[in-house]
Amino acid sequence: MNDLQYRLDNSAKIWPALLSPRYTTWFRLFAVFTEPVLYEAARGAVSKAFNDHPYLAVRLKPGLFWYHLAPLKHPVDLQPDNSPPCMTYEGSRKTGPLVRVYAYRKTLAVEASHMVTDGTGLKVFFTTLLAEYTRLRRELLAAGPEVRESLVQHCTKPLPIPDPTHHRPETWEDSYVTHGIVDPPGARHRSMPKPDVPSKALHFPLALLPRGQYRISLIRYSAAAIRGRAKQYGISVGEYLESLVMLGFQRAAREAEQWPGMLPGRSRLSRPIRFLIPVDLRRLYNSRTMRNFFIGLPVEIDPRLGDFTLEEIIRRVHHAQRAELDAKYLRKQLARNARSQQSLMLRLVPLWLKDIVLRMVYRSIGDVRYTGSFSNLGRVSETVPGLAWVGFVPPPSPVNPINVTAITYGDELCLGFGKMTRVGRIEHQVVRAFAEQGLRGRLMTNFEGSTLWGGLQ
Repeated sequence: MNDLQYRLDNSAKIWPALLSPRYTTWFRLFAVFTEPVLYEAARGAVSKAFNDHPYLAVRLKPGLFWYHLAPLKHPVDLQPDNSPPCMTYEGSRKTGPLVRVYAYRKTLAVEASHMVTDGTGLKVFFTTLLAEYTRLRRELLAAGPEVRESLVQHCTKPLPIPDPTHHRPETWEDSYVTHGIVDPPGARHRSMPKPDVPSKALHFPLALLPRGQYRISLIRYSAAAIRGRAKQYGISVGEYLESLVMLGFQRAAREAEQWPGMLPGRSRLSRPIRFLIPVDLRRLYNSRTMRNFFIGLPVEIDPRLGDFTLEEIIRRVHHAQRAELDAKYLRKQLARNARSQQSLMLRLVPLWLKDIVLRMVYRSIGDVRYTGSFSNLGRVSETVPGLAWVGFVPPPSPVNPINVTAITYGDELCLGFGKMTRVGRIEHQVVRAFAEQGLRGRLMTNFEGSTLWGGLQ
């Protein structure tokens, strides 16, 4: 792989500058089985998944002007899952892999840094891992003693280091640049308007957890019931979920001033509730990249105008997303991002100074402009025998203490909350909004007296 292929994609360039014990950039997909994970099969599946997707077997390496991705010096192996999820800060800063696989009891989990891929890219890797694990597990359980011993030896031998150069070029392209530097017919790049920078958003001034802690709440709902309710409103499942989440946040904001332990800065409650909705761009631009290729769409309500009903929120969410997903308006942001890295002046700024500037820029126009994020990865379509349900954990953020995700497998839709605060009133109001729609789920957390991810079992 040459230097061009090692470069971070356009959206990933800012993440190394932001790395901290509370801003790790890691997110997680996990599968919970009905039986304990078979170690030998899981380890063999890890090797197969990285061989099929070798471009994910990389580490972060600083250069003189930019960070870039370099091949791993050691293979990625299956690890025990004995710490809070998405808190792998040290591995990001040093030579550790940017995609990791964990196992604990009945759970098989994959974590990735946004420096190398996004949720859709990791879901492809995750699906490969599950399919291979299922195949190896079936073979191991069905084999006779001699064949089983041979298979176990094969699965437990030292893993090879994947060669990142063995891949199709289209799976590793920076699609932001590919589709951002090409002007459509009739477009005038020099006069192309810049994307709007939204105002500061509502934030809950809550005390953060100690460093290294990250609390997860997961609620499993009937996917069929949610689809039915969304159909009644004539909207997509994603839009329906976003609307209920925003309704819950609106109610939480109304009562937040009465919460004990609130920090100074209550004026931050008198701002719009604005969510960042990541939208996968691969279908829109016919891209097959496994790197980041999404765009964040802002969706907001302003409680200063009065309380919004669910129906009013649904209309705003539905029409806002339809308007923002117009290809010509999306190109404004793609063009800005792609052209910025072509600036000779910017390219010649040393890395240490870039880090300082990028941190300042992000503090000004990053998470402070959003109350939270809602990321829906849709359905895991692969049918896996013995798989009960799957979950999706968002990356931690010290600015937005709570973010929300959704993912579906079979008839289980898992709504996930990742938060860096002890206060549970926000997700309580979201759950209440779901319950008022006749939707009741099963709650699971990782903080019932334990910091172990195994608390979800």
